[in-house]
Amino acid sequence: MALYLPPETLQKIFSYISDDDFDTLHSLILVNREWCQNSIMLLWKTPFINKLRLKNNYKIISVILAFLDDERKHYLNITDASLEIQAKVLFDYPSFIKELHFEAIMFLIKEWIKRKEEIRPNLDYDYFFTHEKEYIAKFNAYKYSGVITPNALFKNQERIAFVDAIYHVISRNNNALKSLILDKPQMVMYEMFKPFYQEIISSNPSFLNRLELIDFYYDMNFPEILIEFSKIAHNLKSIHIGFHYDMSNCNGEDGLIQLIKSQNNLEHVALDGYEGSRLADIHNALITQAHSLKTFKIWFTEIDLGSLNFLGEFQNLEELEFGCIDFYSVYENNFPKLKKLKIYDPYFIDHEINYSIPLSIITNVGKYLSKFVFMMDFENSLSVIQTIATYCPNLVSLTFRIQSREELDELVKYFDDKFQKLEVLKCCNYFADQDEYWVINGCITEFFLKIPKNIRKLDISKWVINIKLLEDYLHCIKKPLKIFQFTFHGEIHEIRNLVKKFAIEKNWTIKGIAPKSKFYYGHLVKIEWD
Repeated sequence: MALYLPPETLQKIFSYISDDDFDTLHSLILVNREWCQNSIMLLWKTPFINKLRLKNNYKIISVILAFLDDERKHYLNITDASLEIQAKVLFDYPSFIKELHFEAIMFLIKEWIKRKEEIRPNLDYDYFFTHEKEYIAKFNAYKYSGVITPNALFKNQERIAFVDAIYHVISRNNNALKSLILDKPQMVMYEMFKPFYQEIISSNPSFLNRLELIDFYYDMNFPEILIEFSKIAHNLKSIHIGFHYDMSNCNGEDGLIQLIKSQNNLEHVALDGYEGSRLADIHNALITQAHSLKTFKIWFTEIDLGSLNFLGEFQNLEELEFGCIDFYSVYENNFPKLKKLKIYDPYFIDHEINYSIPLSIITNVGKYLSKFVFMMDFENSLSVIQTIATYCPNLVSLTFRIQSREELDELVKYFDDKFQKLEVLKCCNYFADQDEYWVINGCITEFFLKIPKNIRKLDISKWVINIKLLEDYLHCIKKPLKIFQFTFHGEIHEIRNLVKKFAIEKNWTIKGIAPKSKFYYGHLVKIEWD
């Protein structure tokens, strides 16, 4: 008989289970009703995004549709019993959902409709024009000619009708939604979603007032939506905005500025692709959150000299990320609470890069860092490795671009002396000339032998190794890394057989061997050991 534990205790225990460890969560379902319900709550926390890769994940649509009233079921033509929409369900599944991801919902609806097309009756192409209901976004707003065929327009409207119905179910049954992700839909769906997003956001404001994260693809077609959010959601922890097109002609920044200023304790901000004339206004809005902001990420944004000086106001920053921008005077600031720093190539910049700036940043804040990602094509990469080793004594995780034998030797030189706290090492290089991989592979056995014991995870996904190199690695080590991820040139069964052979010979315990994906150079593989 299973020990009874309060739901709060079970949730605390289950929180240590990885979101994608479906085998464990499914096994817990079989223990008893309490364990079943608590594991179901975790499985349904993010049902639309984490499990897109699962073949039958579209079936969750049937579960949600079971909560519709009869009128809407008739409207959507989903009353046939063979559609497997249950009259009664065991749990209030929609109440467990904590993240809505509209692109993922649309994908699953499309798959569900496709799988059921032989069961559901065919609808006329103008069905949604002639059968509008008060609870459906006004489809006549989308009725425009000369863009696409009527049949294609109908299919998109049908999906929107299903999205609207699913949103209705979740917003009615859920008071714990934390994350809302509004993507840019594909092609004509983009235009069709403009009034639809506006409609659903204003239809049930109380459903969204507990939001903690908004992830939004934002352009001139949606300037009012963030203004709506600024009136509804005041306790956001995270705002992620991806811009599209120049905002300066539509006052598109107003919504973002109002949204930022309306927050009580904003902690995380990510801006991607901003082109406009009001970057300073956005920065001034961010300064209103200086007391609480912990993370700032900025990508693909044109930065002028001094544009990032405002970051000096953020003494509580714990993470900074610069992607494809020129970060100029950031090195002048001191961030005493900074734990994570990520710097990626400013490759689109049309002037000469001052390489002393990133070295100055490392020198200035390196002592605070526990995680550092440095992915710049540096003219003197050996000096970067030396600087990291000298000024970053507390690193637990390091990601660095390795492109030559000399760079690898330089990194190895500091393993025993400087990187004593390092637990995670990720070595990358350009996906460029295949010969470059073989240059690195030629010295990889020596590299393996010198990896310090404190490193538990090695990720060399951008390096290609063959069965001989993998065998040399397993042969020369006394104890395997907890997690080893790499790209393998060969067949997966070769890896499985080799790993099992060494596990038996050396009495190692295999936790998992997972081929994650396949591409031109081989299979991306992850091996885990207990």
